[in-house]
Amino acid sequence: MTSLLRCRAAVSEMAFLFDATADPGLTWFPTIWPGEKAIIVTRRAHGRHLCALFWGLPRGPISEARGDRPRTTLFAREIAGDNRVPLGLDLLERCLIVVEDFGYATGEKGHRTRSWFGLWDEPICAWAGLCLPDPASGGFAGMLTAANPYADPVSRTMPIVLPPSQWEGWLAGAALHRLEQSYDSDAFYLERTPELWASGRLAED
Repeated sequence: MTSLLRCRAAVSEMAFLFDATADPGLTWFPTIWPGEKAIIVTRRAHGRHLCALFWGLPRGPISEARGDRPRTTLFAREIAGDNRVPLGLDLLERCLIVVEDFGYATGEKGHRTRSWFGLWDEPICAWAGLCLPDPASGGFAGMLTAANPYADPVSRTMPIVLPPSQWEGWLAGAALHRLEQSYDSDAFYLERTPELWASGRLAED
């Protein structure tokens, strides 16, 4: 399950890469758990916009919670009408979630460590997502697909990471099946680390 993100880039770096205007005073943690703020890109009449939103779609009119947790990830079928849990699609906008890499828990319960999954040649990538872009009550969720061979050892699913040529198409509302959704499997890495899953401290400390 995708439940930990990392983003240690500077605002200026992200704004340049996505050709976006950034909100003033953006703040976020370098490692991001559900419920915390991450940086996203949305499409506005004047161009792309960089802002911080909470990871998780608002409950009620947007999405039903799973247990006590808001929806943080979605599947393509959920925006194609084949969905048992209703989504307020008319209230949601397309977005790109700015990510360095994705963390997955490995090992036995109580001794789990972090494995990081990302792209070799791109220090910042774009995870396809949907959002309610209200800075006070909004939030976002990222789209998932079946895991490739590099993600498969740690997760049955992986984020839909879009190459730059597909960013505008996704933001403009193109269907996922019409986009070149993925990089070659060899474009990804899986780095296993001794970082403890919950705290990020080294296991031997």
